[in-house]
Amino acid sequence: MANPLRELWSDSGAATPAPRVWRDWVFLAVVLSAMLVEGLLRPNLLWRPVVIPMAMAMAFSVLWRRTHPLASVSVVLVGFNLIGVAIYLTQDSTLDFYSSIFVLVLIYSLFRWGTGREAAIGSVVMLGALVVGAVKPVAAHRLYVDQIVIWVTIK
Repeated sequence: MANPLRELWSDSGAATPAPRVWRDWVFLAVVLSAMLVEGLLRPNLLWRPVVIPMAMAMAFSVLWRRTHPLASVSVVLVGFNLIGVAIYLTQDSTLDFYSSIFVLVLIYSLFRWGTGREAAIGSVVMLGALVVGAVKPVAAHRLYVDQIVIWVTIK
């Protein structure tokens, strides 16, 4: 029986990724418009002057999702996690930027046009992003519970 991990690692991926077409530019325009509208109209968006330009810059990775899927996914996930960690450390809150849903298209592209090796590495990057995203609220909850325990003990 063949080893599934070895097969994944040696998978060559799509022979020739589709070239960039007009739909890619339309998708980018929709993502950028959604980010701008959300960034300007959401009253509770933290770090607005930083989040909007950085998210819009990362959105341009959709243009390279077919030819460089691992780089596209990695740049966007690491970028959003860095912003999220910075917001969490300074304001004890999380980044909820709904327009970042375009990341799902990048993840699809990783498995559609990437090689098996890129898919495996991208899965590790996604797992790391998930862990970082999950640790922040758990740490905040634990801190809150500890503060309650200390407050009750003092009273």
